[in-house]
Amino acid sequence: MDMKKIHLPHSFRFSAARRSRDRWRLAFVLPSLAGVLAFYVLPYLDVVRRAFVTTMTGEFAGMSNFR
Repeated sequence: MDMKKIHLPHSFRFSAARRSRDRWRLAFVLPSLAGVLAFYVLPYLDVVRRAFVTTMTGEFAGMSNFR
């Protein structure tokens, strides 16, 4: 059986230079992702958590807060 070598298109080949560029891109994106997480996602999750607990004791209240 003759095994042929698979030739990938140029866009699928990963060179060391491309990996280095990808690391730099990630380094520039991570601070903004951290900001989005800190200032949008975490406060939103805290609001959802607080919707289901009592104000004074912090015990789980379930849907009784919405009655």
